[in-house]
Amino acid sequence: MSTEIQLITDLMETYFTALHQADPDLIRPIFHPDARYVDATQGFYRNLSVKEYLQVLVDRESPKSKGAQITGQIERIDIDPGGMAFIRANMQMLNRHYTDYLTLTKSEGTWLIQSKIFVWETL
Repeated sequence: MSTEIQLITDLMETYFTALHQADPDLIRPIFHPDARYVDATQGFYRNLSVKEYLQVLVDRESPKSKGAQITGQIERIDIDPGGMAFIRANMQMLNRHYTDYLTLTKSEGTWLIQSKIFVWETL
């Protein structure tokens, strides 16, 4: 596995853990300060700043506290040599299936999520 793939895989493990725990302190360091969070599910559209997204996590009861498991899987990683990456990931938690499209940028050797666009459906 290439170093870049490993770095992105590590970031995604943190991402899945942070969502399971609804922990803004875990998620903050992996998001670019200017990143966007977009729920593109029909009828539920939201486009939030990172600050607004972190508040969503603070206000949410975590899946972990409810005894719920989370399953996260990276479906695809595309890396551009110019310092950009695209990830498609699937996740199941709290009776929903999520499909996330994450765009990452690399700055000073660190990958950060620049945008999170997702849809979900009830299981």
